[in-house]
Order: sequence, then structure tokens, then C-alpha cells
Amino acid sequence: MIIFAFYRRVNNKTKFKMADWSKEKTSSLIKLFKTNECLYNPQNIFFKSKAKKNSVLAEISSILEVSVDQVKKKLNSLKTNFNAEKAKVSVLTIFILFSMFTNHVGMYLGRHNV
Repeated sequence: MIIFAFYRRVNNKTKFKMADWSKEKTSSLIKLFKTNECLYNPQNIFFKSKAKKNSVLAEISSILEVSVDQVKKKLNSLKTNFNAEKAKVSVLTIFILFSMFTNHVGMYLGRHNV
């Protein structure tokens, strides 16, 4: 009985694995996402409409020939990766500005290598 449940759980996980996303398919997804403002723009009148969002996602999934769940997962993955990279850039920018400031202050204090 335990083996059967474990086997079934493994099959459920592999059943929903991510589709193969080529660069062309991913860029098409991004273009389609950008053209449908109801998915990301809070000022859009359909932003709060789940029915409209689901119909747009269904259109996108039919164009890309993948399921709606796979489109949702890929969009979520892209958003997560984008926000992580944006955070890295912010930290790097702060570090560069701080190092420039400390070098600038060090020159006025008569130190060349602070």
C-alpha cells in the first residue's frame, strides 16, 4: 500500500513537469504578455477580472500550443527571475556608489587608497 501511494505521488509530480521552452517560444510568450495589459497593468479595467485573465491566458496557451498551467508557471518563473536579477543590480549599484563615495572622501582626507 505504501509503495503504491509513493509511486502514484511520483507520477503526479512528473505529470505536471514544465514544458520545453525554447528561446523563440519564451520571447513569443513575453511579446504576448506585453500586448495584454490586463495581465500586469493595475490601471487596466480588466486587471481584476479573473474571467478576462483566464480567457487571455487560454488564447496565449493555444497560440503557443501548451497548457494554461504551463503558461502560468513560465510567467511566474520569468517574473521571479526578473525580480532576482533586479535585486542583484540594485545591490551592485549601491556597492559601486558606496565605493566611489569612499574613494572620493579619501582623496579629500589626503588618503589615496581608502
